[in-house]
Amino acid sequence: MTNLIFPATFDKIIQASQYTAFILSANEKQFAIYTTPSTGEYVQRVFTDKPFIRPQTIDLIGSILSGLNVIPLQLIIHDVIDAIYHCKLFLAEASSDPQKILEIDTRPSDGLALALIYNLPIYCTPDLIEKTDAYEE
Repeated sequence: MTNLIFPATFDKIIQASQYTAFILSANEKQFAIYTTPSTGEYVQRVFTDKPFIRPQTIDLIGSILSGLNVIPLQLIIHDVIDAIYHCKLFLAEASSDPQKILEIDTRPSDGLALALIYNLPIYCTPDLIEKTDAYEE
């Protein structure tokens, strides 16, 4: 993975019956990452304070991170191959000295949901920005 990264901003979620699109911008290019409707519904429920009755997978991940004293740091979207995006979630072990950084391969839907819920910075590599199709409304 390259050392050069660009900050990405989350622009909006488009919720449809067959998909959810996360619209992001990086280096003056807007692009969409598509996922299942349930992921978008979960993120929207978090932002509107309408939680599900039972915990969802992202809630489980958050509980595990908290229980292990691990802090989410950032998400880097680093590649797209055949319209499939590849991301890395970076975590820090809060209790280790020196601090240990963990690099976890993640699905974009899970990584973006965690990034939005934990207000994590999102970054993209130049290769990703070059390869991805521009999103046009």
